[in-house]
Amino acid sequence: MRISVPCILIKVPQAIGSLNFVVFSAHQNINLTAGWQGLADYKVGYVAGWKIIEQHMEGFKYSYPVCNAKTLFAMLQAKRFDLVIYDEHRGLEILKKLNIMKISPKKTALSSQKMYLFVHKKHKQLISELSISIKNVTAKINTEQVVQAQ
Repeated sequence: MRISVPCILIKVPQAIGSLNFVVFSAHQNINLTAGWQGLADYKVGYVAGWKIIEQHMEGFKYSYPVCNAKTLFAMLQAKRFDLVIYDEHRGLEILKKLNIMKISPKKTALSSQKMYLFVHKKHKQLISELSISIKNVTAKINTEQVVQAQ
């Protein structure tokens, strides 16, 4: 899926990370084999402004954008939603922080997206340096993860 960006912004080619958009729910029987369309009959919550989610929610009868993640998970816990869509790692952190035990992410990701920085065109001379710095930082993080896993 392609998201349009105003032409005053230039994408830094090195990804800064990736997000796995997953379903969080207390229900165990949610079938994700149909992907996004399989969610059409559920009351689905998500954070407004996440374009990939908004584009997939178009036309859904029961899709509800909220202003932030804390509200999102509080409404899920209060059973105002059947499920929510959020980034897997951030969602797990929020569940832990809010001490919510009965909600969990589903194993199948609806979408995985690489994330990029964008700079204003007047700063395009920084792109090469930013790319190198991002590559070095992500390499260091990956190395540390390998060392910790051993």
